[in-house]
Amino acid sequence: MKKVEAIITMIIFCLILTVCSPAPGYSANVEISIGASVKFNSTEIEDAIECIKDEFLDFTDCELVNLWYDEATSNKKIESYLISGGGRDKNIGEENIIIFLSNFNTGSRAEMTMNQNSTYSHWQWILIRDSEAGEWTVAAFGY
Repeated sequence: MKKVEAIITMIIFCLILTVCSPAPGYSANVEISIGASVKFNSTEIEDAIECIKDEFLDFTDCELVNLWYDEATSNKKIESYLISGGGRDKNIGEENIIIFLSNFNTGSRAEMTMNQNSTYSHWQWILIRDSEAGEWTVAAFGY
């Protein structure tokens, strides 16, 4: 009898943890749009996308809806990023910076100072790398 009670208690405890634990960011169904690029090849762009998806896991109870790369827009934003001091401490040149835009929705348990049950449009993802052979890392995100 004690064994059955222990099993039932464990099941209830697991259910409580599952229900109470916030879900990680979700990006499996994201719609991706990539414009033509003379600056980056498809592998470089795909690696940057995977880096963003990995970072998005930290966006509790959020769903990444759209993610896109437009080279002309990216280049303009890179110029602003460099003027404001971005990448300066690491001596990063514009050939090692890529900027994506995205739309995502937040749920009722969204964190990170996000508004719950909202849509964030044209959210920027600024990625940098040390060199052309380096791996992308998210340097900044937001508006």
